[in-house]
Amino acid sequence: LNPYVTDLWIGLGFSSMHLHELEEAQNYFEAAIAMDTLNPRGYYFASLCSKMRKDTQKATNYCEIGLGLGNTEWDSSFANLKQALGG
Repeated sequence: LNPYVTDLWIGLGFSSMHLHELEEAQNYFEAAIAMDTLNPRGYYFASLCSKMRKDTQKATNYCEIGLGLGNTEWDSSFANLKQALGG
């Protein structure tokens, strides 16, 4: 396993999130963001995990950063999540 591969951290975060280990999942998603600041998936799942942890401010921040990346493939996902956050 290569710890410098963003997908590794996203996969670990996704698995932890499904096990309801939300703090651990958040750490993995944040590691993924640190590895690749232009990858929208890290921001999307960090936002979703923050929402599950009831940290609306952090979830909204990640969502806004993700929208700001200009990745049209993910824009609708971020927009839907932001709407669910009340924004």
